[in-house]
Amino acid sequence: MRFFVPNLKDDSTAEEVWEQLRKAVSRDNAKEWQATGRRIFKMWYRHDAQSWVAEVGKPHPEDGQEEVYAIFETFGPCYLVCTTKRGVFGGGPYYVGKPDADRIEDFDNDNS
Repeated sequence: MRFFVPNLKDDSTAEEVWEQLRKAVSRDNAKEWQATGRRIFKMWYRHDAQSWVAEVGKPHPEDGQEEVYAIFETFGPCYLVCTTKRGVFGGGPYYVGKPDADRIEDFDNDNS
C-alpha cells in the first residue's frame, strides 16, 4: 500500500503531518517510548483473547467508528495506534504490546 495519512485535503502534506504526529506521541524523557520511523499500514494483534486488526484509514476495532490515522512502532515494548480521540487530537494512543502483535504490514517503501 502506498503511504498516506487519512483525511488530508492535499496528499503533499502527508509526510509533514505524519512526522508531526510521530513527534507528538513520542515521550521525550525515555527513548523506549519514542516512535521509530517505521511506517506501519496494518497490524494483526490479540487483545482480551480476541484477534483484532488495526489498519490506517479504517475504523479502529474497539468502537468500529474512529478511524486509525497512524500506527507507530516504539523503540520499547509496544506499538502505538492513533485515532482522532486517542493520540491525534487528545488522549493517549492505544498501546499494543509487541508480543501481542501477530503480523505487521508496512506501507510500500516508495521513495520515488
